Amino acid sequence: MGQIVPNLNFEGHLTSQTTQQRMSGPDTWELELLGEDSLWANIPILSNFISVQDSPPYEYVSSHDVPQPLMNPTLSGNGQFVNGMAANGTGGMINQVPKQHSSDQSTFLPADEITLLRHFVDFAVPPILIGVEPRWNSSRDALLRLSKSNLPLRHAICAFSALSLEEAETRTSSARQSSTFYSTLAMTELNKLLDEQANGNARSDSQESILASIFFLSYVELIVSNAPKRSVYLLDRAHALLSNRSSSASPLYNQLQIWLKLLDAKVVSAGGKGIHLHTNPDTQDLDIVRESYDSSVICEQSGVTTPILETEEILFNSLNRPSYNFYVQVLNFSGRIARLDKWHRSRGSVQDELEVMLAADKVIRDLNALWTRRPAIIDLADQREQLRQYLAPSLATKVEHHLRTYTANYYACFIHLQRVAYAHLKPISQIKTSVAKIVHLSRLTVDEGHALPVSMLWPLMMAACEAEDEETQNWIINCIEGMKSKVGNAMRTAKLVREIVKRQKSGQRADARTVMHEAFGAVFAII
Repeated sequence: MGQIVPNLNFEGHLTSQTTQQRMSGPDTWELELLGEDSLWANIPILSNFISVQDSPPYEYVSSHDVPQPLMNPTLSGNGQFVNGMAANGTGGMINQVPKQHSSDQSTFLPADEITLLRHFVDFAVPPILIGVEPRWNSSRDALLRLSKSNLPLRHAICAFSALSLEEAETRTSSARQSSTFYSTLAMTELNKLLDEQANGNARSDSQESILASIFFLSYVELIVSNAPKRSVYLLDRAHALLSNRSSSASPLYNQLQIWLKLLDAKVVSAGGKGIHLHTNPDTQDLDIVRESYDSSVICEQSGVTTPILETEEILFNSLNRPSYNFYVQVLNFSGRIARLDKWHRSRGSVQDELEVMLAADKVIRDLNALWTRRPAIIDLADQREQLRQYLAPSLATKVEHHLRTYTANYYACFIHLQRVAYAHLKPISQIKTSVAKIVHLSRLTVDEGHALPVSMLWPLMMAACEAEDEETQNWIINCIEGMKSKVGNAMRTAKLVREIVKRQKSGQRADARTVMHEAFGAVFAII
């Protein structure tokens, strides 16, 4: 079976295509790349983002037919793989060999990349954005267009899309070369792009490409790694780039900055520095949200005609914007709280504990102040009938699900603070209310027949660790396990919560990261 060798010179094939059509979905470039039979126009209504494939996108071959990939493959100038891997079909690099498609697009992109990019267009939403990011479609289209001339970004997208398929098909560990293979390729090319950027030789759109590549690669690393050190490294590089942010940064650039903040809020619990969470929640965050919120501008900045937005999408964006601003500010508290734990600073001495208590008191006051100035629409998170009085059912459902996610993550901050700063003390006054609110909002969604978004995983974990009755704890754990088809570490998280609850029966709180080390021999982020 011949080895697939990417032909990176596909720009010429696309130059004749026009991007002047106004449409809400992929434009002619994407249809040419992905095939006119793309599932975009006929996406089935699913309870999650996993696609239903008529046939598996890969054929499996035995290990003696295809050797294992090298750890650090590189690309030659003509787009062929080097480092001992011949391009003549004798040295395979991945354990899954793509099926050939009848479309002639395989002549300018490998069939496996076409499969992965189609999955990205049609189904693969980063779980970390589900339920919190209202502009995924427009951002995805802009990133896909950017990737057509940017190799590290295209490979990073393929790595994420491959991971999505792997989770959907529950492949064995021996078949997990696809996502790691593309991650390795993307890292090699990303380092080259970073060097070019440092030397001042990068293209004008290189910053967006770098930030987007870092986002997808960091997410993949969080899921597949037992020690996500690369995610920490990548986020550090992104922060260095963002520190030199110009006043004329594009809306897509600002949007990616928010995504990295969201990702960093998860990485910090696994030992990250939380450096993307240092901003002043009253100023810079609001500026970033304001500059990034217009999805049509994102497309224009990417060289694409503004899409026609559906009326429902326009209404949703208008209704959701204030609460989204609120949520972005909530993210800052994740970093502030995590930096108080024993993994980020010294603890134990009188001076240490005094400093922690003072910082924790300031966090509580700031959380209360944020709630005081919350947008009024936040209070409608559990007022389903009121929303349906004035909004179409589909729009009302979408709005309330986002409101519930934002609100639950706010209340999770109090529980997180209790378990970090006041672990040895009785619950602070806000704990009982916070647990009840998170469980209440989650039950509303489940009782309505909807699946909980992955962005509820962290609040659910926090609530389970402080819930007083076993029935509530078991219900929450079952909800977390129900997310296994959406995110790869849901089952690990459920096992972690069970172990924490078990250890806390002795009457003392169990530190989550300590339990990870002792029970699993690994540290992972709670996505």
